[in-house]
Amino acid sequence: MAKVKLDFSLFPGFYIFVTLLIFTACSSTKVVTVTNNTDDSITFQGQFITKPNNTDNLEFILKPGEINSWKYEIGAFEDDRLDKGLNKIILSDPKGCVVALKRNAIEEIAIKNGMWIINIDKNVMKCKPEWGG
Repeated sequence: MAKVKLDFSLFPGFYIFVTLLIFTACSSTKVVTVTNNTDDSITFQGQFITKPNNTDNLEFILKPGEINSWKYEIGAFEDDRLDKGLNKIILSDPKGCVVALKRNAIEEIAIKNGMWIINIDKNVMKCKPEWGG
């Protein structure tokens, strides 16, 4: 029986390309969950940077106790971080409280527990009381 001998010197670029393709094709899907732990409905507006100079928005309403989620992908060589496209969150309630959170503030309240969890509670929805009657 004849032995097959592979000559890697003929196509080194090809083998490097295939190896890189295998590693970069191995992305994984992650989930971010937003939970409303307040007594009011919350309007969630998320701003995502998808490409340089391009943003996408996500908006939904969460009733008290409700949860909403979205999925995102990370590459094989990326850290398991909160959705890197998420740039800003604007939260508002029916009483007129509006809270804007930039990326660093979002990372402070997000918790990694298998998936990323953003808990909206009274500490996040801190608004000054309105003056007057």
